[in-house]
Parts: sequence; C-alpha cells; structure tokens
Amino acid sequence: MKKFISVFVIVVLMGAAAFAIETSAGGGVKYTNTMSNLEASESPVTIEISSAMSEVAIYGFFDAKYIQIDLGYSMITGGSLKESLDGMGPLDFSNSADFKGSGSYLTLGVLGKYPIQVGSVTLFPLLGMESKLNLTLKDEDGNDVKKDMTSSEKSNLNQLWFKAGIGADLNITPKVYVRPSILFGTKLKNSEEKDSIAEMEDMGSDVKFNVFRLDIGAAVGFKL
Repeated sequence: MKKFISVFVIVVLMGAAAFAIETSAGGGVKYTNTMSNLEASESPVTIEISSAMSEVAIYGFFDAKYIQIDLGYSMITGGSLKESLDGMGPLDFSNSADFKGSGSYLTLGVLGKYPIQVGSVTLFPLLGMESKLNLTLKDEDGNDVKKDMTSSEKSNLNQLWFKAGIGADLNITPKVYVRPSILFGTKLKNSEEKDSIAEMEDMGSDVKFNVFRLDIGAAVGFKL
C-alpha cells in the first residue's frame, strides 16, 4: 500500500506539471475524534467495549486542483474506554477508564477533489485515504509500551483510513487562501481485530464492530 501511494503521488505531480494544472501548497492543523464500538452478544449475554480517542495534528499539503496530498504529525491528546457485561445477573458490570498515556503518528493522506465555484468561494467534495504510521506509544509513567511488543503487534498499531467530506477555499488575496474542511472516515480492520472477531463468531456470538472518525481542519494555502 505504501508503494502504491508513493507511485500515485509521483504520477500526480508529473501530471500537474505536464498539464499546467493550478497548484498550491500550505499547512494547517486538524482535530480528530475517533470512536470505536465492539458488541458481542449470545442471548441473553451481551458484552460491549467502546472507546473514544482525540488527536491534534499539524500537516503540510500540496494541491493540484483535483487532488490534495498531505503529510502530517499527529499526537494523542486524550481518550476513554468503557466496558460492560449484561445478562449475567449478579455478574453484570460496567467499567470506564481514561487514557493517560501518549502516542504519535506520521500521517500520509491522498484525497481526490472536485472544485465547484460558488461566487468568490471554491467548494469541493473530498474522497480518499490516509495511512497512519505509529511512531510512539507510552503509558502514563512515560514507559515505552512498544518495547516488548512483537513485530505483528507493532504493525497492528498502524492504521489505514478511507475518508470522505467537504472543503472550501476562501480567498484572502489573489495568492493566499484559507481552507477549512470536515471529513468522516472508517478504518480498515487490522489482523488482531479480524482474528478477535472471527474467534467470537466461531464461539457463536453475534458480533458488531464499528470504527469511525471525524476530522475538523483549517489550513492556509499559497498558490504557486
């Protein structure tokens, strides 16, 4: 997948130069809220695990009119986990805990876009993907959580997202614009998640697993 993205980026850049597509570049900040929910039920018992994670990212981007490529660095700023068991009578329970550690990712995004001029504002739907490579993961005491992980466990910390949303370019000067955007995403399951779901289904459980995220970003761009 990384090789595919690299080749795709090179092709886009070559295409932009060949056809003299209007290009621009810039940078911005982004807030991300990721929510996941796992529910496994086998009447009358239901187990539910849900989590929420917030991140703040800084990123730079290159725009070639119909495509946006961005490279960024994101940091986990907080999170929570909730677990519950229902249907076991006196054994029922519900627990919650806050994430007090830290983590960071290197991000690479490729988004297709279609500009629509509305007066002095350019609106565009966005559709594409983002790869997140985990750089660090530490507990609340600052200890490296990845230190004793296997290569497979470390690989499962990486993420591939498919995203869709909308953005706008608000011109400040003929060469400078502000770009707000909002995107929704869903994550490709990693091997650990696939194995866990398969194991629960083999035991007769009805499993529902969903992961969603919301990105709210603002950037400043400069036409080249």
